[in-house]
Amino acid sequence: MKDGADAAAMVLKETGASHVFMPQYRLSCNADCQFPAALQDAVTAYYYLTKVMQISSSRIILSGDSAGGNLVLSLLRYMADGGGELGTPRAAWLWYVGCSF
Repeated sequence: MKDGADAAAMVLKETGASHVFMPQYRLSCNADCQFPAALQDAVTAYYYLTKVMQISSSRIILSGDSAGGNLVLSLLRYMADGGGELGTPRAAWLWYVGCSF
């Protein structure tokens, strides 16, 4: 996949999903974006969907590739440790698209 648009198109085509929300998050390779910046961005995005857009958490599937998969796991752990009243998502898809050399 070249970029997020390819991933979004594949999810919409191959699943029963009606929408894809792909927020940008701060990468820790940037000097001013150290941990927990990416996790804060993920919590904010999930809060936006559940509280502002009023989408039931049971209708949300989190997904992440590589470092994004780790971020999904971090968000789930944050929720499990009592990180607010965000609600539990329906599922999480963690994946990795390997490189060929």
